[in-house]
Amino acid sequence: MNKTLYNEIMERGKTSSEDAKILGVVVHGTKEELIELINNPLIKATSFGVITDPIY
Repeated sequence: MNKTLYNEIMERGKTSSEDAKILGVVVHGTKEELIELINNPLIKATSFGVITDPIY
């Protein structure tokens, strides 16, 4: 999957960080680690989600 995504990015001419537009990121960590991000001026919006193991 990563190789396919990488090839697609290269084919579109996005060969450096200056060429790519960042729309968002995924951050994960413990409660204590994420608390450090509160009031960070680079963060414009957030949402919270939880991933669990399947029941079945």
